[in-house]
Amino acid sequence: MDTTALVALATPSDAASSTAEHKEVHIREDKLFVQLREKRGDGRTRWSLDTGATNHMTGERSVFSNLDKGVHGTVRFGDGSVIDIEGRSMILFSYKNGEHQKLAGVYLIPKLTANIISLGQLDEDRYKILIKEGLLHIGDPRRHRLARV
Repeated sequence: MDTTALVALATPSDAASSTAEHKEVHIREDKLFVQLREKRGDGRTRWSLDTGATNHMTGERSVFSNLDKGVHGTVRFGDGSVIDIEGRSMILFSYKNGEHQKLAGVYLIPKLTANIISLGQLDEDRYKILIKEGLLHIGDPRRHRLARV
């Protein structure tokens, strides 16, 4: 499946995202060099699969329906820039064939222009990642294929 076929949908999140407690995080993404923007452009949300990123992150507030705003802090990128984190939750992707898949632990970083899926975080969450004969295959922990790029 082509990664541009993924569309993030807003959906109710897990119970943890509705807690009132505050969680402060400070992330270092030394291998990630990203562009920041001041204004939102319109158009389709695209997600990049990244081997250097340690966390899933997006600048698109609209992909969250139940954002945990108690999670805040900063992220420092490889170019030395530091920007604010304004929440964390799960999002729901819709595939071309109508299937849906949850992606947990996505940080909201409003000034971020890229939408990033961390292959390292997928690996930590027990997703199957295989690169073979020029194709990247991603399967969920139950071994259902999510993407083929």
